[in-house]
Amino acid sequence: MRIEADRVPHIGWELTEANGVCPIVQSGYYYYLHSYGVEATGAPHEGAFIKLRRKYVAAVCKGDIYGVQFHPERSGRAGLAVLKAFLELARR
Repeated sequence: MRIEADRVPHIGWELTEANGVCPIVQSGYYYYLHSYGVEATGAPHEGAFIKLRRKYVAAVCKGDIYGVQFHPERSGRAGLAVLKAFLELARR
């Protein structure tokens, strides 16, 4: 669905709230560049969220599948921590 935000595309840093479902994502600020998103429903694989005009899923984790809506490569230290955590999981 097209996101509801002050400006679309939504570009910039956004506070992202993790709930512990995804071991690779911690709460913090991440960099976004998107026009579409998935509205949060409370599904068990939803691991992090951003709140714009609605609550959108920022990370999903189910089994060995991980996905994020933000750009970890543009998200500074928080993004590097995501990439490092993912690589550590991949090595196991």
